[in-house]
Amino acid sequence: TTEPTTDPVIKVPFKLKGSTTIKAGNGTAPLNGKVAADFNLATGQFVADLTLDNTKAKLKALGFLPVDADLAFTSVGKTNGGINLSTGQLTADSKVNIQITSIKSFGLKLGGGAKCQTSKPSDIRLASNGRFDPLAGGTVTSTYSIAKLQGCGPLNDILSLFASGPGNKLTATLAP
Repeated sequence: TTEPTTDPVIKVPFKLKGSTTIKAGNGTAPLNGKVAADFNLATGQFVADLTLDNTKAKLKALGFLPVDADLAFTSVGKTNGGINLSTGQLTADSKVNIQITSIKSFGLKLGGGAKCQTSKPSDIRLASNGRFDPLAGGTVTSTYSIAKLQGCGPLNDILSLFASGPGNKLTATLAP
């Protein structure tokens, strides 16, 4: 017999379903998408492609003014992470640009468009709640920051106040 020259890698596709809370905008947005992960069984490390579907955020400017924002997410590079072989906890790091294609209040368009997006990617560091089984899935959470907006039109700086900042929460379930 001969020893394998590379560690065994398995491909595991996940469906992602969850939500994010946007602290500055005092609202939430549902999240759906998929993760295509290549797990190295010997080391517990993985590299993955993250794809998030477009979604709609329901926000409240000034704490009471209803705002609807259409969001698109673009992954920047691969998602990298691993499962701690002794504790079973999954950790991962994803970088995502957030584009705001439309922002409306009471049906009146306030901004958005093809160039309206975060000035730099959000660094979303995910961690599982306890053990994560790559063959059964599990729940992951993150607290992340959203950078200031750019390219959103004449109200860019005002819109940025209600979208950017720290303390945003993400919770999602990954299911094979």
